[in-house]
Amino acid sequence: MWLAGSLNGAARPAIAPLAITCALLLPVLVIHAGGLSTLRLGDDSAAGLGVRVQRTRISVLIADLIGQFAFDSRYPVGVVTGAIGAPFLVFLLIRMNRSGGSL
Repeated sequence: MWLAGSLNGAARPAIAPLAITCALLLPVLVIHAGGLSTLRLGDDSAAGLGVRVQRTRISVLIADLIGQFAFDSRYPVGVVTGAIGAPFLVFLLIRMNRSGGSL
């Protein structure tokens, strides 16, 4: 049910920890989004492009640990990806529609 992107059979108590975790960790993700994509180039290249490599890695490692262990229940990565990815996809579609072009 969760990995398919449907919340139809989910009870309200099961959704609350996911919503809280996403609300807490989404700002960290937004702050480090540029640095995370630049880190794919490697540490040296990212540092050369102005990314604070160690700071970004520590901030993301902490966010990951909070996401995994802050609550009693653990969610598959597909749940978190869907919760964050769906609004981002809607944002991209709206942006594309307004500009009349492609992403």
